[in-house]
Amino acid sequence: MKITTINARNKTLFRNVAEGVVFTDNMIDYYIKIPLCIDFHENEYNSVNLAEGDLEGFMEGAEVYIVEAELKVTLK
Repeated sequence: MKITTINARNKTLFRNVAEGVVFTDNMIDYYIKIPLCIDFHENEYNSVNLAEGDLEGFMEGAEVYIVEAELKVTLK
């Protein structure tokens, strides 16, 4: 993954991030927003950590930064 721009002016609330958009909450970890998923324990997930592949759940009011990212997938 190549991050092309991180700009503090792109700060917004998680609820305003569209599905498929890459964002960060701490300038270290990057996520992509996905449709809401609920597991059999009723945990709610709405994003994927791009480094780990783990599902994550952000509160609608969480402050995040939208980043411009170029995602490259290579099949081997």
